[in-house]
Amino acid sequence: MKYLLDTNALIGLLFSPAFLSDDAREIVEQSSELYVSIISLWELGIKQSIGKIDIDASAEELESFCNELGISVVTILASEIDVMKTLPLIHRDPFDRLLIAQAIFRDMTLITKDERIPQYPNVRVLW
Repeated sequence: MKYLLDTNALIGLLFSPAFLSDDAREIVEQSSELYVSIISLWELGIKQSIGKIDIDASAEELESFCNELGISVVTILASEIDVMKTLPLIHRDPFDRLLIAQAIFRDMTLITKDERIPQYPNVRVLW
């Protein structure tokens, strides 16, 4: 099975592994098909630039950390944007909506603590 890390799970994995649930930590440690989206790196860069998050690492460094852990970084496809446009407006966060669309389009389970995301149809969530 393929797994996509939400931004909150990525932050937990890289900077505070105890943040992850036991199930999420087990998947991260054992899965050979673990992914993070460029969307998450973009979101973190924006949050860093406006002072919403204090992480002293560039997007390139975060990507390198992921690669060292065997986590592949995926880009955004136009088809995923089209899927995002069809999602109900349960969640207004554009980053989360794109991650949900990616998980659906790529048949991945989204690892997230966000309690609103499981309300979307056709998305598998693990926490």
